[in-house]
Amino acid sequence: MARKSERARQKTATVDFMEAERRRFAGKEKTLARAICYIAGELPMTIENLADHPEFLPTIAQWQHGEWGHLRPGDTVEDRRNRLETSCERDRIPLTVVAFNDGQPLGSASLIQHDMDTRLELSPWLASVFVAPEFRRQGIGARLVRRIMAEAGALNVPTLYLYTVHSEAFYASLGWTLPEHSAYREQTVAIMTYLPAKSKP
Repeated sequence: MARKSERARQKTATVDFMEAERRRFAGKEKTLARAICYIAGELPMTIENLADHPEFLPTIAQWQHGEWGHLRPGDTVEDRRNRLETSCERDRIPLTVVAFNDGQPLGSASLIQHDMDTRLELSPWLASVFVAPEFRRQGIGARLVRRIMAEAGALNVPTLYLYTVHSEAFYASLGWTLPEHSAYREQTVAIMTYLPAKSKP
């Protein structure tokens, strides 16, 4: 009887301790998650649809124009914004997603029908993957790419495409394959593919 009473006392003490710890950390889940991310070298973030945050259209248009504006001579930030505004669907192509940290946009990526005007037979495309310079090398680009890959899978896309000049290894590490190189806009680009359907369980 004494041994059973001791076990009961220990069990009660353990339950009391766990309940006290639960109360101590109640409401701090987000803080703990952020701490884990910082320790892992990643910035805590959410990835959300641009359609739900149209106020950031000018910011993302400015990012994209600064990065790729030279590919469209005569193009303006407003032209870019107007095109981007048409890529704000939620559950169909075209769509754009944005990475946020405490409401601050960190980067974006898009899923669009066409990205190479010389390869219109290929569709759809991962495009415009961009992370603000001050937030790079923290895993944000990879998470944006994976989100678009997941969106393509949810939309039952059989084959997703992208083209890149310098980032073959990065995309290969995320499961993309390299079927060909091609000349495009006076440079050699890698056209890579991903098969969303094969990644489903």
